Amino acid sequence: MLTDYLIRNYKYNQWANEVTIQLIADQNAYHIERIQVLLSHLIAAQEVWISRIQGRTMNISGVWQVVSLEDNAKLHTETMTDWLNYLTNLTDEADLLRIISYKNTKGDYYETPIIDIANHCVGHASYHRAQIMQLLRDNGFEPFDTTFITYARLVKHPSL
Repeated sequence: MLTDYLIRNYKYNQWANEVTIQLIADQNAYHIERIQVLLSHLIAAQEVWISRIQGRTMNISGVWQVVSLEDNAKLHTETMTDWLNYLTNLTDEADLLRIISYKNTKGDYYETPIIDIANHCVGHASYHRAQIMQLLRDNGFEPFDTTFITYARLVKHPSL
């Protein structure tokens, strides 16, 4: 049941990120430096967290490194595949309580349960998407509502 909830949140996150990337591309807005920084960071953070959970080396060199829109789209697809595969293949929900030990990008040591990491990632992405939408508006572009309720209205829950 909890994994179903997380999978729905990650499918929402996938949709919202894809909408954001496509919106930036369609409006030719990736020249705005702050949008480049925020989108690259948002996508890189997804990779950082799933790589920590999977105990593998990250496929990025830094969480604040700016990359092309195409590279962001590619990494987004890869990280969402990794996240959804992890959650879908979880056989014991108790694994969500497993503690991940890691050092953050500043070198500080932390221990965090997977459930908190998973929740953080969706919230983190929503936070930065909102910043991106505001930057689009401030620069004369048309933003789009990527909130969860918009997703829920577009993509009906299978059990409803």
